[in-house]
Amino acid sequence: RIAVLRKFGKHVSMYASGAKGFSPPTSAEVLPSTGIISTELNAEEGWNYELGTRLYLFKQKLFIDVNGFLFNLKNTIVQRRDLGGADFFVNAG
Repeated sequence: RIAVLRKFGKHVSMYASGAKGFSPPTSAEVLPSTGIISTELNAEEGWNYELGTRLYLFKQKLFIDVNGFLFNLKNTIVQRRDLGGADFFVNAG
């Protein structure tokens, strides 16, 4: 993660950040109800970008935060069901 913050006087600040993360498959996803160990699952990966501002009012007794973010996720692990009704997991985009 990397982040920067810039103050514009005593009452306004802006920040930006970017972070990358991942989430490996859980044991329930690797060994689903089919009983077959899945060796093809990849970790979910994502990037998060944020941009925001903070405004202080009434002698810094009240502040307002406004922010926006963009989150890109790849290799999302989703649940599927086979014809026999057993659940299994795959990476979806």
